[in-house]
Amino acid sequence: MKLDYLKACKHQYELDRHMVIRYDESHPFITEGAYSLDVQASFSFMNQCATIQGTMQGSIKLICQNCLQTFVYELKHSFALKLIRTSTQPLPKTAYYVCTDKYLDISQLLKEEVLLNIPSIPKHCILQ
Repeated sequence: MKLDYLKACKHQYELDRHMVIRYDESHPFITEGAYSLDVQASFSFMNQCATIQGTMQGSIKLICQNCLQTFVYELKHSFALKLIRTSTQPLPKTAYYVCTDKYLDISQLLKEEVLLNIPSIPKHCILQ
């Protein structure tokens, strides 16, 4: 899903939807190529900077690094990102996302947020 993020901010667009996120590349800990997320987000301008803030939640199947079995990781994450056009702009001191053109790919942004918020070493059991 792509949208013109500057227009979305201008009109204070609200997003509330169930999205299926697909991974084209393999990830060492995510076991399936697709998973679904419930996403609520709002777009606005804060201090003359385009922003998106919201929450996402869903279940992702990961591989436990202790026993190598698959387990379901419940992801619930809040995010607030400033949207900037290029990395040549002065970078904000808070979290940001670089948009390479005027259309923001929401799926790509969510993929990156998921990767940043799953455990770096997923574990669901403790070996004795």
